[in-house]
Amino acid sequence: MDNIILQSLIEFIVGYVVVFLILYFFYYRKNKKNKKGLVEIEYLIARFGLKLKKEDIEKMVMPIVLMNTFIIIFTWVFINLLPIDFIWQLCVGFVLVVALIYSIYEIYGRHIAKKLERRKK
Repeated sequence: MDNIILQSLIEFIVGYVVVFLILYFFYYRKNKKNKKGLVEIEYLIARFGLKLKKEDIEKMVMPIVLMNTFIIIFTWVFINLLPIDFIWQLCVGFVLVVALIYSIYEIYGRHIAKKLERRKK
């Protein structure tokens, strides 16, 4: 049992670093090329009615990369721990990804909205 936990922890850490570097490079380059912004930022702006400056948008790239990396790696490690058939792993993984995306972006959006509200005062 301890061996499985240690192996999963190592898999999580190594996977997190690798996926983080890939996503950061991708998002950083996309954010520099695309003046409009990332899809995630557009979603947060529309969902929470945020009025963001260009500096605010640039500061949001790193948290978005960290959140997306966590969602991908957590789902990957969790699914690998399940001793079920592949098709059921896909189903559970899909539900988990959707739940994590919704919940993490909801929390982050509320945090940004409160931060901007405090800045106005």
